[in-house]
Amino acid sequence: MNYIKYTYTASGTKLKKSAENNLMGTTDNTYYFSNFEYGNDKTLMYIHTGEGRIRYTAGTYVYDYYLKDHLGNTRVVFTDEDGNSTPDVVQADNYYPFGMRFGQSNTISVDGKTTQYLYNGKELQEDFNLDWYFYGARFYDAARCQWTTIDPLAEYNISKTPYNYSFNNPIRFVDTDGNLPEDVTNKAKSLLGTWYEWGGKNPYYIGGRMVSPMTGYLVGQMAYSSYQLERSINNKYGYFISKTDIYSMNNLYVPDGKSVGIDCSGLSRLAFNADPDKEMADLPDGADNQMKRFEAAEAEGTGLLHSDFNQLREGDLVFTLETDKKTGKLTNIAEHVMIATGRIDKDKDGNITAYEVIHSPGKGKPVQYSWKKVDDKYRIGHTNRHGDLIRDSYETKENGGGMSWSQFYNWVSSNNLWDKFK
Repeated sequence: MNYIKYTYTASGTKLKKSAENNLMGTTDNTYYFSNFEYGNDKTLMYIHTGEGRIRYTAGTYVYDYYLKDHLGNTRVVFTDEDGNSTPDVVQADNYYPFGMRFGQSNTISVDGKTTQYLYNGKELQEDFNLDWYFYGARFYDAARCQWTTIDPLAEYNISKTPYNYSFNNPIRFVDTDGNLPEDVTNKAKSLLGTWYEWGGKNPYYIGGRMVSPMTGYLVGQMAYSSYQLERSINNKYGYFISKTDIYSMNNLYVPDGKSVGIDCSGLSRLAFNADPDKEMADLPDGADNQMKRFEAAEAEGTGLLHSDFNQLREGDLVFTLETDKKTGKLTNIAEHVMIATGRIDKDKDGNITAYEVIHSPGKGKPVQYSWKKVDDKYRIGHTNRHGDLIRDSYETKENGGGMSWSQFYNWVSSNNLWDKFK
């Protein structure tokens, strides 16, 4: 029997792949260490970079560059193979929406020069013609358009099969690690239960059931600072345990390796920036800084800041305006930010009266769901997403909200508006 065996660290980092062919009596090993990849005899093969890789061959280093599309798929690999300052195409690949390749060409078909980091930039496991992609949390079979195992975060998406890939919409969503596909609300859902930290620097406390990663025993349900938590577990059980292990075991967010927890703007920044389809640039920290970013995006034509809750969309950010303590009037300063889930209540006239959000509410409380009533103190931040806002706006303005997809297609084509979708 032939089989592939993987070796991981305790935290899930892949260290080694062994493809054992019992019929031939051979074993091919690949070793992984950070961005370095080593071959069967533990000699360096590749150093992976954000632009491609550095290939080690015959005692020299050759730079290979990847051209990728908006989903992270490697489309072309080129290099200066003969040193004449003219790029040589090493590999070219095309993909069906769910990841199967077609029409690929290996212009230079030499072992070691083609890359296996292809669909979404993930490594293709070609051993024994398996053709699965390794995403980190699990493997993906592009031939079946499904994962090989269930979603580790399936409880956050009970309306879909735990084997679905990117909600069956691989052009809109990107699944970066085999957990929930990345967009604003899914990223926020993955952080539910994460404890609050003021300003991302000075943790108020970590509450809840604290469990030792070494024993699984309950440490306590009192409040700890990050230092107290580490010391309490080590003193109680006699183990040396790093804070990182403790945080991982107890679903705690560690943004910089030192502080603990997440505040409202940290949550919205992580969630918003995870959306691969947004037209706006990434958000900074700070609720007010983020609201000002939407104001700037409105001028740029990539986003919108408004207060019409009948236009509230899933994934929109909702800002709470600060109240002047002296006058009692609303300022134009945001003091809190939340993420709209898309769930709403309406009155008999069809107007939205309440809506659900995910947010980090404050000291001593974890990231959670809440319902809010429509109020003048809120502002809505919306980003354009490659085509959806354009279609929504023309449905309302040009066709009374009754435009079908075929009508929309014909309308855009006749008005030469496809460049708006680029």
